[in-house]
Amino acid sequence: SLVFQAVQKIGFANDPISADKSLTIVIVPTVTLALDHERSCGGSIEAPLAYVGGQTARNGKIFDALREGNQALLFAAPEAVVGPLRRSITKLVESNALRAVVIDEAHLVEGWGTGFRTEFQTFAGICHQWRYGGKTLRAFRVIFLSATFSKIAKATLEALFSPEGSIEVVSAASIRPEPEFWIAEETEI
Repeated sequence: SLVFQAVQKIGFANDPISADKSLTIVIVPTVTLALDHERSCGGSIEAPLAYVGGQTARNGKIFDALREGNQALLFAAPEAVVGPLRRSITKLVESNALRAVVIDEAHLVEGWGTGFRTEFQTFAGICHQWRYGGKTLRAFRVIFLSATFSKIAKATLEALFSPEGSIEVVSAASIRPEPEFWIAEETEI
């Protein structure tokens, strides 16, 4: 969560998008992860950060904050971004207020996007439309986060989100220790 918090609070070098009234969207695969990110980023019942389907009061506050330009971080499933949130976000894109789109667990775009949850891949077309649909190229960034990128997942992301070139990779790979389990048979003394 530090990556998207830093993106929203600090921005990028030579960033043409002001931190004031800008939005960073974080695409997440599950409601649980969205709510966990919301908690870690200081969201509240009064100022929710996670869009949760079927929660009218919560989501109404998010729509109000988007309209007023007061939603700095938004956690949502791809289905919500290509569906009910699309119009509100498009208005922010048109006013150059979208700072970044972060796709958390981005390896799922390849893994789930082909048949299970196709919105993971549909979103790439919407993202392309947001970037190139106006008179000028829009400046927002797209960031992919994952601990398990395969070559196939990276190739899928490049084909969908960056057909004109490769995606820059920043890796902080480290070997994480695997848990060990020991079983001892009961012995009589």
